[in-house]
Amino acid sequence: MLLLAALSAAVTLVSGFYAAPGLMVSESVRQELLSHHKHLMVAASILTGVLTLWALASRPMPTRARVLFMAGLLALMVLIAAGADLGGEMVYGYNAGGSACPQPIDFKK
Repeated sequence: MLLLAALSAAVTLVSGFYAAPGLMVSESVRQELLSHHKHLMVAASILTGVLTLWALASRPMPTRARVLFMAGLLALMVLIAAGADLGGEMVYGYNAGGSACPQPIDFKK
């Protein structure tokens, strides 16, 4: 499952970088949400790759530093949840994923 997650993360990362320049959001949303979303998801993808390589190197499950491995998985879940929250806020709060509004909506706290 971790290997499948790593492959999916790579595809998602590439598609996100491809789509980011054409995203119809205001500059304030781009600075306040998109940049943080991007950093969190890049960190999550890197951590996924590291954990996957670690798991593959010590199959079926790392026995040395198992607590550290599990802490890495927990950190990965936190990164994904935080990044997905920002992505959802962009899509549903600021119309980043559709054409419901003709112009971008400015960021508001």
